[in-house]
Amino acid sequence: MKQQPRRLLPYNPDWREGEVTVPYKLYYPSQRALGIMYRAITLEDPSIEVIPKGPPVLSNLVNSMVQPYISTKFDPRCFSQDVKTLFKYYQEEMQIISVTHTLNMDPAARLSEEEIVVGTIMGSYSNHRMRQDRIQRLKAHTEALVKDVGFLLVGPVNEDPQAPDFDVPKLKKAWEAWMYGACNARQFGANSFALISLSILFDLIEKIEEKNP
Repeated sequence: MKQQPRRLLPYNPDWREGEVTVPYKLYYPSQRALGIMYRAITLEDPSIEVIPKGPPVLSNLVNSMVQPYISTKFDPRCFSQDVKTLFKYYQEEMQIISVTHTLNMDPAARLSEEEIVVGTIMGSYSNHRMRQDRIQRLKAHTEALVKDVGFLLVGPVNEDPQAPDFDVPKLKKAWEAWMYGACNARQFGANSFALISLSILFDLIEKIEEKNP
């Protein structure tokens, strides 16, 4: 190892730089394809709030799916306290996940909502095994939270094909939770909260259509 030839350049290409910055490493702007593509990607700062304009994305499509069963006339200023409380609980748990599973030792470091949803950590780390272990723990923590929120929102979806007619309050509540997340997309955790609610809403509609072909 002592006779290993030294590197020609004491620098690293910028595309090797990850979330965790190593103080003793220097980077240069690589002119190769990887460097050009790396610099072409711009990640949004999750701390900057972006106020959505107009109705939530997919609102017309989702409303058209639930309108045969529930009314979609809704005042966004009148969300139920149950949905607000559930989102607050989900948001706090997401914040705990974002702090607990980051690789960065900086006390202010946080994982983004996108990293948590996808189940990965974008930053590089010298200890590959520790990084993979942290990702597995992140996935397990997130999966448990998603199941918990789903149960608290509507309870178990009835799987019995012989059961009575569909549960309108469950569908209404899932739709309201989706609307709440979509209307508050600038808040941390709101987008994934909307996705969870949307998944539950689709499951309920599928059960409804099976019972009422």
